[in-house]
Amino acid sequence: SKYIWLVPRVTLTILLCLLAIWLSGRRDLGDSVFADNDTAKPHYKLLGSPMSMAVRLTRGASIAWLIGVAVVAYAFGVLTKAVVTAFNQSASLEKALKSLAHASQVTAATSFLGVAFFLIMLLVMSYTANGVGSIREDEAEGYLDNLLVRSVARLQWLWGRIALIATVILIAGLLAGLSTWVSIVSQHLGITFGSIMQSGLNVVAPAIFTLGVGVLFLGILPRLTTIAAFGVIAWSFLISMVSSGITVNHWIQDTSVLQHVTLAPAVNPDWRTNTVVIVLGIALCVVGSIAFNSRDLESE
Repeated sequence: SKYIWLVPRVTLTILLCLLAIWLSGRRDLGDSVFADNDTAKPHYKLLGSPMSMAVRLTRGASIAWLIGVAVVAYAFGVLTKAVVTAFNQSASLEKALKSLAHASQVTAATSFLGVAFFLIMLLVMSYTANGVGSIREDEAEGYLDNLLVRSVARLQWLWGRIALIATVILIAGLLAGLSTWVSIVSQHLGITFGSIMQSGLNVVAPAIFTLGVGVLFLGILPRLTTIAAFGVIAWSFLISMVSSGITVNHWIQDTSVLQHVTLAPAVNPDWRTNTVVIVLGIALCVVGSIAFNSRDLESE
């Protein structure tokens, strides 16, 4: 009797096999019960300019990333009170959490949210690296040639794509803050709406810097564009994790962009440093754009 649960599964498997055999005997070779449509009506929306075409080509991926950021931020917010309760019962766990957040005189709630926004920061940086990779892919696959043979300037196309990625980064930061606030507002943790929104905007700076590195390599070493952009994330994360447990030379720490961004709301955002990081990212975009404008297109 303990194997009775297998009966429905075995029965269903046999029935599906018999159905498949019966259907295969009623169709032509290469045909199917639900035939595929080999033609589709053309749609020309958002094809009037390079910028609108970029929106059309990347909107699916951008929306998916934004939804992912919102869902992750909301999930962290929902977990905050439970995590705070657990960590308050263990001094060692609370100490470890504050060590990860690089803060000591803060509450467990802000420490946890600081770590949460750190992970969201990595997620937004990953979107950026993926976005720069898609710019390179358009060139590598030859799609860009179809635009440049028309009256489209290289820099017009490139800066349109850069502006689109930067816009999604900003929206992602705002969404992260808003989603977190919605999930914690009923938990009465004593964290203000302003501090949470600032924490969301705090994720923008390292993402812009990642964008700058990606565009720089797009201009000088295009085949390494994606590797370089994701390399910034991997190296920065590695240094942050290592330095949270052991003492690392400050010159090595400075090579990580994440070391220059505070983990808000555990620590107030350093807007002066954030501005410097963003300016560096923009400068790298300018240099990369100039290099891109003066080189030949390179396919894979």
